[in-house]
Amino acid sequence: MSKIETPVMTSLQTTAEKMMKDLNVPGAAVAVIKDGEVIISEGFGYRNIETKEAVTPNTRFAIGSSTKAFGTLSLSLLAQQKKFNWDTPIQSYIPNFTLSELLASSQVTGRDLASHRTGVSRHEALWYSSSLSRKDLVEKIKHLPLDAPFRTAFLYNNLMYATISYIVENITNQTWEQYTTEHILEPLNMRHTNFSVNDSQTTDDYALPYIENDGEIKAVPFRNIDTVGAAGCINSTIEDMANWVLLHLNEGKFGDHELISSELLQQMYTPHNSIPDQPVLSLPESPLNSYGLGWFISAYRGKKVIHHGGNIDGFSALVSFIPTENIGLVILTNAGGTLLPTYLANQIYDELLELESIDWHKRAVEDTKKMKEMMKEATESLPEQIKGTTPSHKLEDYTGTFEHPAYGTLQVYKQDDSLYVQFMEMDIQLGHHHYDIFSAKVDLFQMKMSLLFAYEMNVSGEFPSLQLHVPATLSTQPLTFKKIK
Repeated sequence: MSKIETPVMTSLQTTAEKMMKDLNVPGAAVAVIKDGEVIISEGFGYRNIETKEAVTPNTRFAIGSSTKAFGTLSLSLLAQQKKFNWDTPIQSYIPNFTLSELLASSQVTGRDLASHRTGVSRHEALWYSSSLSRKDLVEKIKHLPLDAPFRTAFLYNNLMYATISYIVENITNQTWEQYTTEHILEPLNMRHTNFSVNDSQTTDDYALPYIENDGEIKAVPFRNIDTVGAAGCINSTIEDMANWVLLHLNEGKFGDHELISSELLQQMYTPHNSIPDQPVLSLPESPLNSYGLGWFISAYRGKKVIHHGGNIDGFSALVSFIPTENIGLVILTNAGGTLLPTYLANQIYDELLELESIDWHKRAVEDTKKMKEMMKEATESLPEQIKGTTPSHKLEDYTGTFEHPAYGTLQVYKQDDSLYVQFMEMDIQLGHHHYDIFSAKVDLFQMKMSLLFAYEMNVSGEFPSLQLHVPATLSTQPLTFKKIK
């Protein structure tokens, strides 16, 4: 469905198909909203490459972290009912919630959780391949060190949005999913939206997840992330998500019904935490970036843009709107880690705002190459190997079961003259790096990562602990595992 044929639709079709081809994106769905109407709702490419089934406006995609604003809206609705206050300490709602520092634990509020200023790093490995319940996940947070002083830095953290889900549950005696369905999805007529990739796969129109690997499109398994709830578990369609954008452009109203007050909505769009520029991928057109409550706030060519992307295995999404211009858009794709949603959105905004043209296709291709190089450096680099060293002990002495209070157990065993680690439902072969330090390369979060396992020897020549060094994007501090047997 398209109510605008030229120039926006013509440009969109040309640019979308060109970007998809050159960025190896199998399928995409795009909705454009202007002046209270959905003017474009189109599918491009395939939801299933093998069967050549086309993407439609009703194809379900995982929206990843674009879910976060549903979490903050659920708390805002409770604030509207005087059941929640953004500035009340979390322990009023979850008495057993603690951070690793006592003072921060007593002061941390919903506003801190939602704006990523707790000081706790991402620690994605804690939930990414975990069978922990939401309650158990929240209780693990107390074992994670603060990587920055409380309220001093922007440290994006999905665990805090799992906590937001848990707060809603403690207040309402409903699951976060039940509350969100009843108070957000149903009033917005979002009938094709769900909270689990398992549910999507029972429908007749859902996209399969893919990633680009060395220039080839590769199918990947669905990643079930139900446990983290508001951090990223929603699956939806562009038709449903267009209603979500209409709610925000209409200042909390959908049709004749006011869902949320304009004042509470504006709090979500108010900058709470400034975001440092990324030298490699910062766009000169977007010089200022901050985070509100479940939304990024940016300047784009002189306009204030409210937006949030989403990335989970095999899917990338973007929800974005410019309130002063009464325009917004939703872009959903079945390609993990692609820049297409952001760069295609910029192209659409340029057309709608009649701005001087920028070749966003060319920029997308160039910046994708830069992003890959940056990610490779950030996740795969290791300290320079010291040649000529050997382990100080025989391999059997490095085996055993080691435990971290948040991450659980890590089992090191010997097989065929090599050491292996059983961790996060994976069996990882270790290679000797130098001295009593071993390394491994793993595939995690749709990317290759290097890990270091550094054994710590006591005065008796035993190894009572080891330190797991992960990329700084996950934790700036090593994780200490103590030997239990």
